[in-house]
Amino acid sequence: MRLEYAITNNQLVHISKVAERNRCHCPSCGQTLIPHKHKNRHHQFFHKQTECNLGVEKTLCLLIQDILKVSHKLHLPKVNVDLNLNPEAPEATTISQDLIIRVKDISIHTGKNTPYLTVFTERKKLILLPNTWKNIPYVLMENSKNSRVSVLAINLVDRLDMPDKDELKIILEAPNERKVWAYNNLANHYRETWLDACQILRISHYDFRLQTENCPIKMTNNPHVNTYEDCLICPYNMLIDERNIWCSGRNKISSVTELKNYLRQTSH
Repeated sequence: MRLEYAITNNQLVHISKVAERNRCHCPSCGQTLIPHKHKNRHHQFFHKQTECNLGVEKTLCLLIQDILKVSHKLHLPKVNVDLNLNPEAPEATTISQDLIIRVKDISIHTGKNTPYLTVFTERKKLILLPNTWKNIPYVLMENSKNSRVSVLAINLVDRLDMPDKDELKIILEAPNERKVWAYNNLANHYRETWLDACQILRISHYDFRLQTENCPIKMTNNPHVNTYEDCLICPYNMLIDERNIWCSGRNKISSVTELKNYLRQTSH
């Protein structure tokens, strides 16, 4: 993505509004920026010396911070549990639907890694990450999981031009595919709870086929069921690897609603 903003006179200014006499600095590293304006090409800033690679992300954070400090409104996409459930019934994994939250405060965090924002609501906080790279920073993800803070990424990987405030405001406040949960603590809690309620069934080789032992719902009259023909289409197949299947058939859990009912029954 092109760097189209710079700090001049202590303000974040778009390149189209920068005069030649203005001194421009990178929003991230503070180095001097040189504006390149062309008649038939997109305008952008370049570092006078070494490129810092974080100027775009820091600029996006500054723009988002300005928007949320005025509007105090952020749309959150629905939350799903990431498990091997029937693809024809995606609503089975939905924990919460889209909702609008009120932003109480917001701060920007910078360092050696990608800049991001921490958004505070009345009861919780979450990380908002303008993402222009294909991969979410590993350190940020691990820290978020350890501290149980959700990460909402704004996916801008396919963009070459930088969105302006008006476009960012729409992305932040309206339902759209740009916002994706990179990590959601509630979804992770449900996933772990769901897997804890599963039996781990062993996969074995039998008569040149993969068989799953001890099916709890007795899909066939045999003690074994065909892993591919039976288990992969079974609504109780939560997770599978080369040796095991995590099966929730014993407790009859194939949806978030059934999981909640199971938790209510076992909590008494």
